[in-house]
Amino acid sequence: MQNSHHQETHTPICFHTRIVEDFLGLHGFTPSILVECTLFKKGELHVEVPHLKMLSDESVKELLLNAEMPFSEFEAYYKHLQTMTNFDVLVDLSGETLKK
Repeated sequence: MQNSHHQETHTPICFHTRIVEDFLGLHGFTPSILVECTLFKKGELHVEVPHLKMLSDESVKELLLNAEMPFSEFEAYYKHLQTMTNFDVLVDLSGETLKK
């Protein structure tokens, strides 16, 4: 029987563009906002991130290929964000319990 409190982390089909942009920024890419996209540069590498709310996993894989970064590293970053969000929820819940 699966524990109902355990939330399994999984890789979604689409990612919020802001998460992809933050990931690139954390890895030394500098953004320049253009009309058609946000251009991220790091040395000779450049990645064009379209102005969309969400990006498919295939789009993210292609962007990271241009950035010479493995998708698995982005997945680990995404799962870390999920874990931190879950931790914040638990802290908030425990704070409410402690106030009673």
